[in-house]
Amino acid sequence: QRDDEGENISHKNVAYNIMCAKFWAWKNVEADYIGIAHYRRHFSYKKGMKKKFSNILNKSEAEQIFKKVDIAVSPKRYYPFFTIKSHYVYTKAGYVEVHKRDIQVLRDVISEYHEEYLNSFDLCMSRSYYHSGSLFIMKKELYDEYC
Repeated sequence: QRDDEGENISHKNVAYNIMCAKFWAWKNVEADYIGIAHYRRHFSYKKGMKKKFSNILNKSEAEQIFKKVDIAVSPKRYYPFFTIKSHYVYTKAGYVEVHKRDIQVLRDVISEYHEEYLNSFDLCMSRSYYHSGSLFIMKKELYDEYC
């Protein structure tokens, strides 16, 4: 199903990318769980089966996982020579000044509208790991809160 049906922001895809799909799911999907796995990225909890569709998380495996947790995300990805902030700023050749400004504008907005999150933002930006790929599965109630 396309993300330009129902309530959507797909016309903003050039700027928002995967956020358009997340918004669409939030506004248009009724389910117990919501998950994002996209392009060539999929969830797998099996080892040693590189790039095979038989490696993709199935329903019964997901049911076992969600007996123990409310949210599943991609594994941590470590960058020993970068922080999240420096990775964003310096890995897109030719856009260093634009990305520096992006981070500062984001920090300024958080500071102005949600100052209580500023320390968390700074902590996250200073970390050398993150959960890549914008992949997750979570209970619908939590997804609603997230959105």
